[in-house]
Amino acid sequence: MEKVDVAIQSYKKPESLVYTLLSLKKYCGEHIDTIYINDDCSGDNILEHYTVKDLQERMYPIKIKTRINKKKSGYTVTLLTKKMWKRKKFSEKLKLLGHIPIKRLSYHSTSDDVRYQWAINNTDKKYIFLIHDDIKFFDDTLKLYLETMKSNKNLAIVGDLGGCEFCEFGPCGEKCSPEKILKKEYPCATYPITGKRKNPILTLLGRSNRNCRINEWCCLINVEIAKEIENKYGIYFGNYEAGGDVGTYWFEKIIKLGYDFTDPLPTPEKRKKYYLHWWQGHQGHQVWLETASYQSEYIKKCLLEEFNYEWK
Repeated sequence: MEKVDVAIQSYKKPESLVYTLLSLKKYCGEHIDTIYINDDCSGDNILEHYTVKDLQERMYPIKIKTRINKKKSGYTVTLLTKKMWKRKKFSEKLKLLGHIPIKRLSYHSTSDDVRYQWAINNTDKKYIFLIHDDIKFFDDTLKLYLETMKSNKNLAIVGDLGGCEFCEFGPCGEKCSPEKILKKEYPCATYPITGKRKNPILTLLGRSNRNCRINEWCCLINVEIAKEIENKYGIYFGNYEAGGDVGTYWFEKIIKLGYDFTDPLPTPEKRKKYYLHWWQGHQGHQVWLETASYQSEYIKKCLLEEFNYEWK
């Protein structure tokens, strides 16, 4: 059986991440070799929660590798490395410079600090499975994604297709939907770019509205294609770049290069049979921004009741 590696970004919320790990092992574990957990400078010895003996034994034979960023990457910040800058064409460099007026550009010494990139840099697998730390599985999502990926050698990514709340053609499922996109019924001629910034200077610098993508919270990526885009263009899947959320600029690039994408679960009804994102009732970054309370005690209760895992 072909194995894949998994990449999860950690930032505080260790109870939620451990819950996700146990849920992942229960339903998708047979397909997994190594899980890469990259922590964004959470502090408080967060990584110790992922290396305790009890969890390691429960996850066996899956291996868990952990790392802490050399420098905090932050939320909605575009990361820049020397290697990335050298591989950028002039037009790409202009797009990066467009971040300076809004203080969204941050220099890092290693691409490992870019979300998910540590796993992509180190995996020896053909595919890598990216998930958030607040996913609850109900079925073998990874098996479905692997079968889908193997059905088309031109696929770069498989997962949850859709845009963000700011898309002018949203909300997804009404004016536009994953099903329509998969049938090439695009909402505009410039798709996947879905509008222009109102600020003419930012528009000139390439800061277009990029909202649609395969979402990084549960997707399977072709590693060879990811490395091709990185080596040719200095573009990393997990970076916020050119006015878009994680993966949007990368998504635009794979389409221009002629690669395919797909979503085997394009409706909420189909998706909830396999997994649920934000199962705690709020978005993960709302906790980071303190606009939602983190329910650590509730998650500990779920860990005990569902997995007989006692938090220590």
